Amino acid sequence: MEPLQVAKHMEKIISRLTEESLASEKLIDCMSQATAKYKKERAVQEMRKKGEGVAVTMVKHQAEGGVVADLEADMIKATQTLKAHFAKREDLRAQLNGWQSINKYLDSTG
Repeated sequence: MEPLQVAKHMEKIISRLTEESLASEKLIDCMSQATAKYKKERAVQEMRKKGEGVAVTMVKHQAEGGVVADLEADMIKATQTLKAHFAKREDLRAQLNGWQSINKYLDSTG
């Protein structure tokens, strides 16, 4: 393999890593907003259930239905999307590391 080809592969991966880094902030923001919405709505529903005289042991369970369940699903999706994003970044870093090793080998032999 030619050093120029290796450099092009490395450049492509570095570009993808840069794009992923820019996406990180947006994904983190989405996750934090989803978590905040879930926690706020859950607190509202728990207070509402307490006000309705629901037994203390049942408040949490009854508050988890409806809108709160949908918000929890959004929060879980945002969390898993962020985890997948960071896994993808780690994969790209590993690929870059491999190409750097190839480049180093080519430099030492040629």
